[in-house]
Amino acid sequence: MTDLIAFDVYRTESLSISGRQLTARFLLRKDQEAYELLVSDESTGEVWKCGYTAETARDFASQTGEGLEQHVYSILKSDIEDGIGHSEA
Repeated sequence: MTDLIAFDVYRTESLSISGRQLTARFLLRKDQEAYELLVSDESTGEVWKCGYTAETARDFASQTGEGLEQHVYSILKSDIEDGIGHSEA
């Protein structure tokens, strides 16, 4: 049996993409080893999800001087606009 590891929501944003009202939740795993970005459309139940490790975020920041969070958000936003990559809640 695998261990269940909880996430903390550290930021929530409301956004409009292609006329849809969506909620973005930025999460950090309780052990601080991974990040998740969840975007949901409460009216349809669609959910988009991206994740990356804390190590990847640190490496990205050291190489680019920027946070990985915004780049992941941009990719996810593009997927939503293109109608790809979602699952049902």
